[in-house]
Amino acid sequence: MRARAASAGLYGLVLLLFLATPATPADFDTGVEAYDDGDYATALAEWLPLARDGDPAAQRNIGHLYRNGLGVDRDPKYAAEWYERAASAGLGRAQANLGALYLTGDGVPQDFSEAARWFTAASLQGHVIAQFYLGMLYENGLGIGKNLSKALALYELSAAADYLPAQRARARLSGLDGAEAATDPAAPRFDMERSAAD
Repeated sequence: MRARAASAGLYGLVLLLFLATPATPADFDTGVEAYDDGDYATALAEWLPLARDGDPAAQRNIGHLYRNGLGVDRDPKYAAEWYERAASAGLGRAQANLGALYLTGDGVPQDFSEAARWFTAASLQGHVIAQFYLGMLYENGLGIGKNLSKALALYELSAAADYLPAQRARARLSGLDGAEAATDPAAPRFDMERSAAD
């Protein structure tokens, strides 16, 4: 009887210590490792508390998970909400991602002016892909006044960072090797790269 009581007391002490131990805090890098391993549920679990606390990088990554349906149902509207939080905090990648959603009308109404606004913000931070897409908007006069010299300047910036679609657009717009660029099946399209690093 005494052994049973001691065992029950020990069990209660272990349970009390377990309950008193604080939960492991969310960790951004653990989320990145999980994402890289394809464990999107763990990535979400690590990033969500950080995102709710205002971490722009975690907010952007939550948006990325929902935009691409990684570990969650694809929900571009919800992705846009997370991207906007991070973009409004000044995160260049999120600004580029949000610009892409407005460009294509994925989860938000298609709005070239909004796309131009967010691509401009990201471009000012040196985001190469945003520079390219902003150049395309200037070249075509979509959501922003048509300006071929600004388009070419943006293509130059992006091309200098070895972004191949920008190199092709620069060649096409400047007339250098333009015929080849215009017929190239790999010519740039109005979509964004879909990797965690974009």
